[in-house]
Amino acid sequence: MKKYLISFLSVLMVISLAVTMTGCGGEKITLKTFQLYADQSFGSNITESGVVIENDNWALMWDETYKRVSFVEKSTGYVWGQIPYEASVPELQENGMPKKNHPQLESVIQIKYQDPKSFDDVTAYSYSAAVQNDGVYAQKTKNGLKVTYEFAEIEISVPVWYVLSENSFKIAIKPSEISEGELKVHSVAVAPFLCGMKNDATDSWFLFPDGSGAVIKPFMSDGVGSLGQKYVYGKDLSYQTYGKENPSEQINLPVFGAKKGENAIFAVITSGAEAASLNWNIGSENIGYSTVYPEFRIRGFSFIERPENFVTTTTLGSFKVFSDGIIDSSIIIEYFALSGENADVDGMAECYRNYLTNTAELKQNSKDEKTVTFKYIGATIQPSFFVGIPTEKLFPLTTTKQALTMTNAFTESLGEDMNIQLMGFGKTGIDVGEVAGGFTVAGKLGGNKGMKELIKALDSKKINSFMDFDLISFKKSGSGFSKANAATYHGGQVVKYTSFDTVSRGTNQDRFYILSRNSLFTASNKVIEKANKLGLSGISYSSLSNKVYSDYGVQKYYISGNMGADVSKIYNTVREKGYKTLSNSANV
Repeated sequence: MKKYLISFLSVLMVISLAVTMTGCGGEKITLKTFQLYADQSFGSNITESGVVIENDNWALMWDETYKRVSFVEKSTGYVWGQIPYEASVPELQENGMPKKNHPQLESVIQIKYQDPKSFDDVTAYSYSAAVQNDGVYAQKTKNGLKVTYEFAEIEISVPVWYVLSENSFKIAIKPSEISEGELKVHSVAVAPFLCGMKNDATDSWFLFPDGSGAVIKPFMSDGVGSLGQKYVYGKDLSYQTYGKENPSEQINLPVFGAKKGENAIFAVITSGAEAASLNWNIGSENIGYSTVYPEFRIRGFSFIERPENFVTTTTLGSFKVFSDGIIDSSIIIEYFALSGENADVDGMAECYRNYLTNTAELKQNSKDEKTVTFKYIGATIQPSFFVGIPTEKLFPLTTTKQALTMTNAFTESLGEDMNIQLMGFGKTGIDVGEVAGGFTVAGKLGGNKGMKELIKALDSKKINSFMDFDLISFKKSGSGFSKANAATYHGGQVVKYTSFDTVSRGTNQDRFYILSRNSLFTASNKVIEKANKLGLSGISYSSLSNKVYSDYGVQKYYISGNMGADVSKIYNTVREKGYKTLSNSANV
């Protein structure tokens, strides 16, 4: 019997591998990974310091002695480089010898990899591991410079592109060009001190878009200083969570910056923002400089519990298992210089607005915006009992008739100057059930007929109304969606999401499925199909507009990849069908 069982399991394993290596119709899937370090060769075609390339606004400089890249703004002569300009001139010590900069200050990239014995994260710095070991190779390109940093002792190499544009400069990394040996690289921080400034510098600050926006002063602290990071667009919902969390307002804009007297730099993460975090290092006495900078996750992971009697040097009860596949998009940060009166928050805001106008088709709105938006909560699920058996029932909070009554009362003072967002009017109210609430209106709240009458009445008053649909979370099969449509980890297991309760400010006990990224388009198209039957004039996707998550069923969705582009397509399709749209705290 055991022999038959082993043979049967072997067949299952072979079938499983065949499925993961082929797509629909037997098409073979090629997983993008890093290059093999053993296959790489390195060389330079630039061996002298000086100007590498220039245009009307910028000059890109290379320092062969220190292996540094810098950008000179021609209109002001100000230098923005991989280290702060003031740090490029060594300070003298009491004995007259030049004081060495801290290795972190001199490092243009920081990489993190997993120690194969302890399973801990280890950080390597380009100055210590590459520059000091003659492992830096510079090559001129069409629009700038390609510099490869070789971490020879750990068999990792990272090429970085420095590129001049007409009014800006860019720093880029192509993850598929990174090479590694046995160690698994999982993140890279880019130009950590390009925005750096001396601790306690006067008339200087950092822009860090934490929640509603924040300005950070470079105050002097202690030996370590204040360190931290926040994910751009918030935490990836597919990350497994253990223990208690303390959620805070998330970042919604992929930007950061620094003001230094009459000059400022404003940076936009133009590619790879979904995989990025914004980091800060403020007041370190050891380094002597403060900074804000981006870090990018380039390889996903899932947690596994440490097996009993499994010996490692870590004391953690679980550890990360990283995927072989990596993110599918390039990492690009674009930097804009500001000076004089523009070197402030208003100047940075105008710079970003101009960037979005030129690249994202942002257009000026010729219509007056509504002053206020009211959110009506339709219903919630309430625990109940039936002949002593625990069950649940829908508890109405606002019916469609009550929604109209309230709106009529508000119009006495506001007129038509309002938006109405109808949340939780589906089968399970504001609680998670089927995808998009079953694409219908709960009968206890007025049903589809009641919704149609409500929307018609609001339209006649010229009041914008939007019915909200949750396309992301679900825990029940229905409306054509089931567990088979859920997002997955790289090992193939289904993602489960723990929600956050906005009332109790705590993590809920419920675990929900997350709809696969490919299925988002199908679900939205079904909303559009049902919207006409419901008489809707506006559609709201409150959860979709400000969340990101990974789906390892498709490589372009690794590390939340392409979430912004996908959501934009979904919203554009809704608008093209003639419906107004509403978002809550929308990313970008």
